[in-house]
Amino acid sequence: NPTPAIGESRGEKVQLSSLEINYPILIVNPGLVISTRWAFDNLKIQKSKTNQLEQLAKGNLDFEKMKISVKNDFELLVFSRYPIISEIKEDLYKQGAEFALMTGTGSTVYGIFSNLQRAYLADYYFKQKKYFTYLNNPFQTGSIT
Repeated sequence: NPTPAIGESRGEKVQLSSLEINYPILIVNPGLVISTRWAFDNLKIQKSKTNQLEQLAKGNLDFEKMKISVKNDFELLVFSRYPIISEIKEDLYKQGAEFALMTGTGSTVYGIFSNLQRAYLADYYFKQKKYFTYLNNPFQTGSIT
């Protein structure tokens, strides 16, 4: 089984986590290619006032706190140039995600759902837009949906 980890900086600082996410996670990618070089050249790092990573590393998962303190510094930059990615994040919330975030420099966004049915409906919603999606089902071992 994969071990969750928390990456910082350029991804070279990795801390293993005891975090278990027993919720459906939907991954959505619109098929855009974003230059990692462009993203890093234009990044303005935002310093967080809280260290939610420490809480996550201890295995705590509080969606409301995560919405406030878990950030991807690339989002503002990427969203301003590629608004479709911001729309995906907003749509994940509209479809019932408890938490959503862009991965790395984009263009993939993921949403964590507390309800498997909502996750399936969101998967269908994004598939209708012809986006690549992957939905894990934590309740069915070894399955790919």
